[in-house]
Amino acid sequence: FSFKNTSCSGMGKKPTIKSRDMCLFFSKLNFCGYPEEKAVEIYGQENLEIYHSLFWPLEFTVPGRDNNRCYAKIICNKLDNERVIGFHYLGPNAGEVTQGFGAAMKCGITKDQLDNTIGIHPTCAEVRSCDPPASL
Repeated sequence: FSFKNTSCSGMGKKPTIKSRDMCLFFSKLNFCGYPEEKAVEIYGQENLEIYHSLFWPLEFTVPGRDNNRCYAKIICNKLDNERVIGFHYLGPNAGEVTQGFGAAMKCGITKDQLDNTIGIHPTCAEVRSCDPPASL
């Protein structure tokens, strides 16, 4: 909306763009916020909590696709109440899922707030319930 309002109609605020606001969109792979390597560089590994999720979206059940073919990662800053600073997603409807997370991150969402949000069912955005930190 900000792009349309600023570029096409001359009204509205220009979007604020910071490195953490970066989004990258492909058809099935998207991320918003910091890539993990950049987050480690800025905050240090010891100050990050990284949550992973391998999941099977509902739309994969009808064609009988294999389990755990999709992936999500949430990167949180432990020094700031586990504020979400990165979200990575590999799966169907990636643009829509990532746009929602990007808006929430822009508003300063924390992992606790994310965990206390009821996901819209049945959608791929339910992935927000990532597993506890662990190596994959």
